[in-house]
Amino acid sequence: MWVKKQPAEIRKSKEFARKKRWSNSIMLGIVVGVMVTFSYGYFGHNGALFVPLDEIERRLPRALTFGFISTLLCYWFVFGKKMVVCPKCGYVKTQDNSMKCSCGGVYADLDEYKWQ
Repeated sequence: MWVKKQPAEIRKSKEFARKKRWSNSIMLGIVVGVMVTFSYGYFGHNGALFVPLDEIERRLPRALTFGFISTLLCYWFVFGKKMVVCPKCGYVKTQDNSMKCSCGGVYADLDEYKWQ
């Protein structure tokens, strides 16, 4: 059963979600940066998987740029999807244009509710 949270609980959960969203985005950006720096992809150059050491320095600015861009894109688009819940029937979905549930209830922000 979904129960409405207290205002202090809502503040705390939103702060935690924001920190988690940033940390997940940064970790993904680091992974992308490392992949761009050290690998050719799928055996891209002479059958080699990894870049020679003398080429890493040349690839570093591009890797930092790709890592930074992927961090921001993940923060805004991938990890930023809002979830809503119908307090009447308990159905949870990703937020879209329809805020009316098929049971007749109105969807509310999932961050304001907890399962009990």
